[in-house]
Amino acid sequence: MLYMLDLEIPHEEIPIIPVYYNLELIRNRGMSKLSIHHRDQTFGKSRVHIPQGIRMEITNGIYVINDRIYYPRDVKSRVFQFSPKYDLECYSVHDGDFTVKDFRWSETKKRSYEHRIPPKILRQSYKLAGRLFSSINKKKNKAKKYSDKDHYDRFSQTLEQILKNSPC
Repeated sequence: MLYMLDLEIPHEEIPIIPVYYNLELIRNRGMSKLSIHHRDQTFGKSRVHIPQGIRMEITNGIYVINDRIYYPRDVKSRVFQFSPKYDLECYSVHDGDFTVKDFRWSETKKRSYEHRIPPKILRQSYKLAGRLFSSINKKKNKAKKYSDKDHYDRFSQTLEQILKNSPC
């Protein structure tokens, strides 16, 4: 059975900027396989003379925070695939935004690691799993319908197993 979950989480350093994730969970005969798709956007900064305390989005993708303007520079899509044993099985980086309609995974692949994944990427993947786990648990606790809680719980349980299996 395939389950999907779209998340928008505030950026770690600049909370007004949203970060987009798509989680796909495949469950088959008691085994779970999780894929995390992450839209990674870099921003340029420039100073402007605006009164302190302003935090807003001016237009689509351009943000003003205090005396700085953040404008989009580059968008990459990253994929973290965890095996049924809850290990990071595959990691790939793609040029472009996976949330755009015409995006093609196979045509945009820039880098890919399978089986021999560098330690830095392993640490990054388990840190991301921890952030998603806490975010999903918050959403699960706020959910009013049992079906919504059950849906969040599927992802939460799998992420919890991934974190227990973390080598970091």
